[in-house]
Amino acid sequence: VDTDEWWTHHPEWYNTKNNETHTCFQRRTHTEARYYMRIYENQWRRSCDLVYTRTMWCSGWGADFINVVYGLMNAVEFRRPLAFALFDDDIGWHYSAVKGDGSHATCPKKDLSCYFLPLTRCTPRKEQTDTDYPNITQVFEERYVAVYNYATRPYQWLRREVYNFVAKLEREIVTPCAVIHVRRTDVVLHGDASRKYYPVSAYVDLLPQDRRDHIFLLTDDADAIDEAHEFFPNTNWHYIERKRFRGTEGGWENQIPSKNPKQEVITILGTFQLAQRCDTFVHGHSVFSDEIYRAMTQSPNHKHIARLRVDANDNIFSADNVKSVKNLQKTLQGKRKEKNNNDDNNKNDAGTSSKEDGQESSTKSTSTTSKKKKESTGERTSKTTATD
Repeated sequence: VDTDEWWTHHPEWYNTKNNETHTCFQRRTHTEARYYMRIYENQWRRSCDLVYTRTMWCSGWGADFINVVYGLMNAVEFRRPLAFALFDDDIGWHYSAVKGDGSHATCPKKDLSCYFLPLTRCTPRKEQTDTDYPNITQVFEERYVAVYNYATRPYQWLRREVYNFVAKLEREIVTPCAVIHVRRTDVVLHGDASRKYYPVSAYVDLLPQDRRDHIFLLTDDADAIDEAHEFFPNTNWHYIERKRFRGTEGGWENQIPSKNPKQEVITILGTFQLAQRCDTFVHGHSVFSDEIYRAMTQSPNHKHIARLRVDANDNIFSADNVKSVKNLQKTLQGKRKEKNNNDDNNKNDAGTSSKEDGQESSTKSTSTTSKKKKESTGERTSKTTATD
């Protein structure tokens, strides 16, 4: 049964389960259902002559959907249906087609509708109206999850793909576990708004001891995975095998090194579900981290998610953070040198210990021989000693 058409027009229901044979839905609470239907009525029942057009961003998953959520909230308040326009119809949204040339498109439209149920029957105007309703920010956080979930209701084929993706990996993530999100790549390429590269150890050091055995590592930097194994070889690292850039090699806002937008979206949605297995989250400033945290809090398995910030005491945005790429390398070189010195000292200690053990063994052997000789001539020895 194809549920897409039905769910498009019944957003007051939410998807609870998907597997090889079933897809299940449950009705939202009365209060939630009313708000979802308010969005729906505005998007589908108002005249398209009133359409409110907003530009679809191509920045990153978190930033893009902040824009989507703002748009839908504004549309409801303006009482005008929202339609998104692309920067370039040929290139499309960068999670639906490769940024820059529009290749490897998931669907011909190259927009949100490649993955998610249509938001409206209206088409965008050529003249765009990217304006915000007054005071919308006051209710943004309160309504964000509801509006995000409305906008990201996946098609049935995508739900099945995500189910298959998660089913292959979820058993590998042993609980209790922690999630750390090491965001690097282009964060140092934002000028005065650049963020810092932190060593993996800075994240691990924030974890309680009972959450360091199994860590679900989320990162856009292949170097971070190598670093995790090098400096924490006894930790059970769990991460998704996928193509990643190393450091800044991908350039600015290039989130799809695989050039496979469809698989990237499946991976992102699967990551949100896999992260729900853990109850501790360490990260730096990132709107994608915010999405991960929101997903974790929606898990029925955890009432509380411990959230820790690696940049809590730092200046988050600064041109000086560009230097953190070289500073990270210096830090890691220092750690390697310290590790090598410790290994050498341990080898020397082991060698000295072995030598001492050999001498002690020799002494014990001599003592035993002497003792046996004394035992065999005990009377004479005693007598001799008494005479002396």
